[in-house]
Amino acid sequence: MVGKIVKSSAPFQCANYCLNHDRAEVLYWDGLDIDILDAERLTNSSGRERESLAREMAHAIDTSFALQAQMNAAVEKPVGHIPLCFMKEDAPLLDNDKMVQIAREYMEMMGYQNTQYMFVRHHNAKGNPHVHIFFNRVGNDGRCLNAWQDYKRNALACRELTDKYGLHLSDGRRNTVVQDLHGRERARYQISNAIDAALPLCRNVAEFGRMLLRQGITTEMHRRGGTGEVYGISFAKSDDRHPGTVYTFRGSEVGRKYSYRHIMDALGKARSEKEEKDVHSEVEHAHEKRHDRVIHIPADIFTTGLSPASVGHSMERDIDADPRKRKRKKGMHM
Repeated sequence: MVGKIVKSSAPFQCANYCLNHDRAEVLYWDGLDIDILDAERLTNSSGRERESLAREMAHAIDTSFALQAQMNAAVEKPVGHIPLCFMKEDAPLLDNDKMVQIAREYMEMMGYQNTQYMFVRHHNAKGNPHVHIFFNRVGNDGRCLNAWQDYKRNALACRELTDKYGLHLSDGRRNTVVQDLHGRERARYQISNAIDAALPLCRNVAEFGRMLLRQGITTEMHRRGGTGEVYGISFAKSDDRHPGTVYTFRGSEVGRKYSYRHIMDALGKARSEKEEKDVHSEVEHAHEKRHDRVIHIPADIFTTGLSPASVGHSMERDIDADPRKRKRKKGMHM
């Protein structure tokens, strides 16, 4: 089991993403304007019917969400969105009731209580069960929910719940089916996958940028005014389903290991490994070249009175010598 924390300022987009998904099921909600009949219809709908119904529900959720968020205008990103992803081996254990139970315990462990929220289950082609938690970071009392060390608390909560329910630990991004994602989240995973593929093959930032550009991803370095020192990196990619939309991410927004510092460390490691491999290859080539020389020893060597060693040295000198530069010895004839 693994959870990823996403914070946003767009409740409609996030709610619509959760709802407008094939076989999406609204499992549970509290404080949001969701009609139980609409939730049941959504489960059994598909195509344009689902798309239309999801948008209507998302607009209603957005209205009730925005009213509560106005209680604390200092919270710039009131939307909390956390997908909890499980391994496909755990699918037999995870019926809807168990999903709700785990999601509620997770929220309690994170301190995300006394607020608006909903749980939406998705099904993907790879068979990994996952539930999306959509919640208001402004509580019912107008206070911002605790965000202190939330990434660390998330990792701890996921591990404890995995152990408690006998689940498998997820290996993260590799289990994500990008084709099942939409919009910004889809672009983020496309960028992370492209970076993972490029880094081992590149020795510097220029090579890295060119390789990403072939995937339709642009790279920008952020420099400090005055000194010109590079302190950050960002990536941008067009939505392949809506080309007019471009999503931009700081490196750390793609993932912690994609920050400027981590990428430079990875490029340095790749460069060192490449140089070491090149040196090793040159040594092997020189070693093979030295042993490729063949010395032919006459069959009657043991009848000529010459030793094998002396014949070998003589033949070796003949091989090494350039025939074009060899001069005939001149002497006096009596």
